[in-house]
Amino acid sequence: RRLFALSFAVAVATTNDGILKALPLMMPVWNEIMSDTGASLVYFSDVDDEMPDDYGDVVVAENERRRKLLSADPAHKFDIKQVLTDSMSECERLNGAERFHAIVAQVDAVEFEDFKNQLN
Repeated sequence: RRLFALSFAVAVATTNDGILKALPLMMPVWNEIMSDTGASLVYFSDVDDEMPDDYGDVVVAENERRRKLLSADPAHKFDIKQVLTDSMSECERLNGAERFHAIVAQVDAVEFEDFKNQLN
């Protein structure tokens, strides 16, 4: 999902109408990725107090294994919020403010507001 969201983010920095018409479909994907996992974009479960004592060691070890694995994954080296901010700025620069606002107007107002809030 993260790679998919990153590809959408990079693709939006264009003047191509075919891609820009898909912005209303891209925005919910970006919002979901950012809201599901926050800035890290990786979810690690916490140890539940009601689990057996040795269960916590297994969860901690698994989380550490995942962190190491993901730190080697190039897709997880990008800050998606920064990529989105840069791509949207580039889209505005390429298309001009007036056309950019017309493009963004295609997006559901609630989705766009959520998007802006998550970037801040």
